[in-house]
Amino acid sequence: MRLAWRVVEFQVYHYRRTWQSSVVGTVVFPVLALLVLGIGVDRLIGASDALGGIRYLDFVAPAVLAGTAMQVAATEATMPIFVGLRLTRTAEAMLATPIGPSGLVDGHLLWICLRTATASLVLFGLSAWLGVFTISTLVPVLGICLLVALAHAGPLLAYSVRQDTAYGLVAISRLFVLPMMLGAGTLAPVDLMPPFLAYVARATPLWHGAQLCRAAAGATMPAWTIAVHVGYLLAWAGIGYAFARRTFNRRLGL
Repeated sequence: MRLAWRVVEFQVYHYRRTWQSSVVGTVVFPVLALLVLGIGVDRLIGASDALGGIRYLDFVAPAVLAGTAMQVAATEATMPIFVGLRLTRTAEAMLATPIGPSGLVDGHLLWICLRTATASLVLFGLSAWLGVFTISTLVPVLGICLLVALAHAGPLLAYSVRQDTAYGLVAISRLFVLPMMLGAGTLAPVDLMPPFLAYVARATPLWHGAQLCRAAAGATMPAWTIAVHVGYLLAWAGIGYAFARRTFNRRLGL
């Protein structure tokens, strides 16, 4: 783990010069979405039976937090991996040290957790100011967001390290991230979707993370349902982590 933190140190050093390009997508846009949807649309919809009698703000704000965690994971686990391996060759320099492929995976996951935590703190603070969360739920919400990020980061790391061109990574944003942000029960209940799409939405880790965030915001949810959501995300995170380490070791020749 000590070697993995060396990867984080490099990411922090690099981020100091490139933070402007990433903060817009992972902080500014989610904040604007929260304000526009949570305040603007909430005034038009208010409390609805389709939402379980809660405000639209209370429905969408937790989903924005979970969606941002997924977006941070998708951003940091795709193109930076390709650039480090194929363009700048910084990954080769790291592999020449005792860090190794497994250390790269651990370091990237730690960095993703750090980025997720900072973005989530900003959105949590805004949501708490709007009355969605209480300060006492900070730790559970941060834990959920980190779990959502890890559930997506492992599989995406395994996918990215296998790409020889950037086309497959661009497709991730268009065919994976955007549809998930719009259709995984984030902006509207999955019960309003066609049955097949509803089943697909419920199979996504993002939907489970959004449900957990809503539970932290006060939505009524049985304890066994919460356990299922947590277990599902843990399964994605654990299997994805193992798959990423195995793929990195195979792909990088070890």
